[in-house]
Amino acid sequence: MANTSGPAADSARTCILLGAPGGIGTGICEYLVAEGWNVVALGRSAEKLDALSARLGPRCTTWVCDAYDADAIERAIKSVIEQHGRVDGLVNGVADTSLAAVDGNVLQTTLDVWDKSFESSVRAYFVAVRAVLPTMLEQGHGSIVNISSIGGILGAPWLTGYAAAKAAIIQFSRSVAEQFGRQGIRCNTVIPGTIVHERVEENVGSKLDKALAATASPRLGRPSDIGALIAFLLGDGSAFINGEDIVCDGGETSRGSNWMA
Repeated sequence: MANTSGPAADSARTCILLGAPGGIGTGICEYLVAEGWNVVALGRSAEKLDALSARLGPRCTTWVCDAYDADAIERAIKSVIEQHGRVDGLVNGVADTSLAAVDGNVLQTTLDVWDKSFESSVRAYFVAVRAVLPTMLEQGHGSIVNISSIGGILGAPWLTGYAAAKAAIIQFSRSVAEQFGRQGIRCNTVIPGTIVHERVEENVGSKLDKALAATASPRLGRPSDIGALIAFLLGDGSAFINGEDIVCDGGETSRGSNWMA
């Protein structure tokens, strides 16, 4: 589908974000634009994408793209690269949060939920990384950040497909770093804890006091916290960080707690 908001303003570094707008994705876009990046946000809601681009200005352009549609992801990324002539960063942050509500323990989780948990994240991430790699390799540089969740490193009695998919993202990032790191490609995983945004407040707003009690920090996370970390991982200051999984949870997991349990 065609670009919904016109070309970027100049030849500044370009980052593609799969999984916007809303929640963490919006926070990432805001932070990167403020840092001078050209951001191309891929998501499935044209209305929300247009509103995001209108608010952030010409450095944020958008493409309508459903994470469940591998061909659409490939077409969108190919078109973005053709338009900008480069791709310096890729951030994969797709999260179909509706799946968590119908997940369960191993006996409760259906095969459909299991498959969709991997299709909406691991499969989509794989497709996006595979689409940007040829250009990044030709350039001799590129930074990829895949977003997972503390659900992928903590046991949860009521999550099976979701947790397994989030864990798979971590290993996928390590594989990309190992396979292409010597050719200038970096790939790291960001593992957010409880990040408060509209969807989280709608789903678990009444339980956020439990989340705060489980955290070693005086507040819960904000989308800008993840945006700041990702901007660092995309930039030159993190040139020697590759194949790492970095937890950003205010000390939630360091306390060994899982408030959602």
